Amino acid sequence: MSSLLDNLINDADNFSKESGLAITTISNKLFGHGQRIDDYRKGTHSPSLKTLERAYERLAELKKKPEAEAA
Repeated sequence: MSSLLDNLINDADNFSKESGLAITTISNKLFGHGQRIDDYRKGTHSPSLKTLERAYERLAELKKKPEAEAA
């Protein structure tokens, strides 16, 4: 599962750079907690597979929205 998490974090980082949104904003939109991506990166929290699947779905939706709506 760590490769799924690594991929999600990389995708979120890339989307942050492309969209101009802070990673904490993206983390909040994906997980309802602005520091969660950082927690996962540090290894202080571990998501379930269901949580990862939902986060991937939410990230895909964010990528579809125009920049003004994503913020």
